[in-house]
Amino acid sequence: MKTCLKLAIRQIKKSVFAREVIIILFTVVFSFVIFFVSAIQLKLKDYQSLSRFFRNKGLLITSMGLAKSADDHGTVIRDEEELADYLGDTTDILCMEEVWATTVNGESVDTYCYSRNVVDSLDPDMAEGRWFDSSDRNSDRLKVVVSYNNGIIKTGDTIVLKSTMDNELAQEMDVIGILADDQLMFMGDTIREAYCDYRDCFKVFSSKYDKTIKLFLSDEQLSTGAFPYLNFRTGPEKGFQKQMRNVTLISFKDGIGDDEILEKTDKLRELSNIVGYNTLDDIRKGSRTYITQELSTWFPLFAMLLFFVIIALISVNIVMTRKMMGYYAIHYLCGFTWKQNANVSMFASLMEAAIAFVIILIITLSGKTGLTLGIVEAFACLVTAIVIVLVSHLTILGMIGKTSAKEVFGENGQRRLTW
Repeated sequence: MKTCLKLAIRQIKKSVFAREVIIILFTVVFSFVIFFVSAIQLKLKDYQSLSRFFRNKGLLITSMGLAKSADDHGTVIRDEEELADYLGDTTDILCMEEVWATTVNGESVDTYCYSRNVVDSLDPDMAEGRWFDSSDRNSDRLKVVVSYNNGIIKTGDTIVLKSTMDNELAQEMDVIGILADDQLMFMGDTIREAYCDYRDCFKVFSSKYDKTIKLFLSDEQLSTGAFPYLNFRTGPEKGFQKQMRNVTLISFKDGIGDDEILEKTDKLRELSNIVGYNTLDDIRKGSRTYITQELSTWFPLFAMLLFFVIIALISVNIVMTRKMMGYYAIHYLCGFTWKQNANVSMFASLMEAAIAFVIILIITLSGKTGLTLGIVEAFACLVTAIVIVLVSHLTILGMIGKTSAKEVFGENGQRRLTW
């Protein structure tokens, strides 16, 4: 193996230009693979964050506000616990509540509280700082994540939330992170027609089209009772008012019948302003159909381009092998088998693939191309490289294995070679 490795290095040095072409082709192949794998992961990321809930029996509801009957008078549903008590037989609820009429520094802001399941399921891209984690729950300082806002509010700032409904209400909050711009977050769209797939759970927050700053709080931290103005269970009669609205995912206990779910849906619709709802089974099926259609749209083009590049790469390797046949014949006369000669070419291809991978790694680390090299992408590149090298190796082995040293040197045995 050591001899094969030395000869492979010498072979690369002997034909630098051709080897550069092979390295460039490997780099192009790796770029295609990384792009394709990243695209698949991007398509699956948001669906996978909620997919475990879609397997249950339940509903996905979009509303302008959820309400319940109490002593013949409608009252708003303020969090997942109230909704669970009102409906009964629930296992998981993913929801958001909107805090009414809030301002920061005299400017109107939209303030949302996410339930624990939503906080745990999301892993948003951050412009700076971080998303919520378990350490925030018992903190005596209220943590908040803020939408992208061109530096108006920054990570590490302390802001004061106030209410236009009551000037005496004020709550200090520590900013732990700023979301990346154009970030997809758990929030439906009450205006557009429903997709009937996982996209109904998400909305893009873009500072280009919506200048209002969004604040995101964790219901899990609020439930500790350390912030009474934002917790109606432990707070005074006066406090920030909130209501569950927009998108709500409800899953029910095993064994519940469709008729019972329909009854609970009708019960919720009595006083709530519901604009759309679907079963979780329909959402799951619709999501799979959408993802399949999206991937099948451009997969054939990608596969065709990748196929042609791989064929070009293997062809260049074969051409290089034919040019090196004289040297292989010398190796053969010195005691090398044809298989060992083919191994020399294989080692050369592996080194070229390694060099191309290092180039791709440098390119991705530069952050100028949009390519991201993670564990999955690196593994896909490794598998692709092994397949290409093995196909080339078997092709070359079949080609040189049928050739004798006499055929290489010619009938008179004369061929001038420089090593």
